[in-house]
This record gives sequence, C-alpha cells and structure tokens, in this order.
Amino acid sequence: MSEETKQNYGPVKEFLESAVEAKIDAARLKRRVAELESRCQKTTTQMGDGAGGGNADSQELWALLADEIEREKAAQRSALEQYRTVETFIAHLSRPTHRAILRLRYLEGLGWIKVQQELYKQGIFYSERHISRLHNFALDEALVLWRKGGPWENELTENEEMT
Repeated sequence: MSEETKQNYGPVKEFLESAVEAKIDAARLKRRVAELESRCQKTTTQMGDGAGGGNADSQELWALLADEIEREKAAQRSALEQYRTVETFIAHLSRPTHRAILRLRYLEGLGWIKVQQELYKQGIFYSERHISRLHNFALDEALVLWRKGGPWENELTENEEMT
C-alpha cells in the first residue's frame, strides 16, 4: 500500500471514528448530568423539608441540571444517528471479514487485541498482523466506496425522511 493511499484514508477514518467519538461525548455528558444531579440532591437535603423555594444558588444549579439533561439527550440522539450512518456505510462493503473488522474497530471501539479475540469467538482465526492487513484492505475498499458515493447515501436519506 502506498503512502498516498494511507494519506487518503483521512476522511474515511475520521468518518468511521466519528461513531465512537459521538458515543464518548454522550457518555461524558451523562457523567456530567449525574454529577449535577448529585449536587442538586445534596443542596436539597441541606435545605431540609421546611425550606421555601430554595436560594438563588440552588435554583441556578437546578436550571443548569435541566440544561445539561437536554444537552445529554441531544448528544445521545446524535450519537445514535452517527452510529447508524457508519453502520450503514460499513454494511455496503463487499467482504464479510472487512465488515466484521471495521464494525469491531469503529462501531464497538475495540483495540486490536480485542478485535482479534472477538473474531476468534466468531471462528475466524487470524494473527494480529493479518488482521492489520485485512483492516488496510477494508480501508482501501471503504475509500473507493467513499469516493464514488453509493447506495448507502440513498439509504441514509430515506432513513432520515422516515424519522
């Protein structure tokens, strides 16, 4: 594989990696919401049952929590949409092994040892080196699909119209 081909993977790899990145961002926001919920609960407990509407600081904290909950929901929807987009793209690769490797790597976010272990579970016994080679071949195929566009783009548009 030439250096030029490796450099051309950039947009395809960014696209494939976007599913895991969106998932990570959604998880970060989920942790933030949990942290704010905990702080709000502590504030409410400290105020006791007899307190009126709470002080300005506690009201601001509850408002911040409400905003973060909305951000988290939006991030979850976005992550699911991006996951589906990448999944649809990968489904249009011609070789099952290529699809399996890219799914494990880019949709599940697994490292190479875990990819190898998961392939073993599916009855596919390849060395790490061979999996790396197959990954490069899969990226070659993905790059061709990416450049020419394809039926995956139409399916994405149709799916968006249905939701």
